[in-house]
Amino acid sequence: MDRKLRIAVVGAGMVGLSTAWFLQEYGMDSRHMRAIKQAAEREAGLVEQAVRPYLAISAKPAQTLHEVSQLVVHAHAAMIYTLLEG
Repeated sequence: MDRKLRIAVVGAGMVGLSTAWFLQEYGMDSRHMRAIKQAAEREAGLVEQAVRPYLAISAKPAQTLHEVSQLVVHAHAAMIYTLLEG
């Protein structure tokens, strides 16, 4: 019987867990997910640091943080695509 290691991403919720599940099919294992998690932690820290002054004056700080986070995710994805396309 062919057994594959199934990995879990702690703290990433169901979306992270299901994404990790699908990434396994492409050879990404727990060490890859750990590196992705570390990169996400660094990016979150940068976003939090940059946005902190705006959150203090924002009428809707949660919405502001969400919008900036979405922009960072899109910028990150665009950079990855550019790097991989050569």
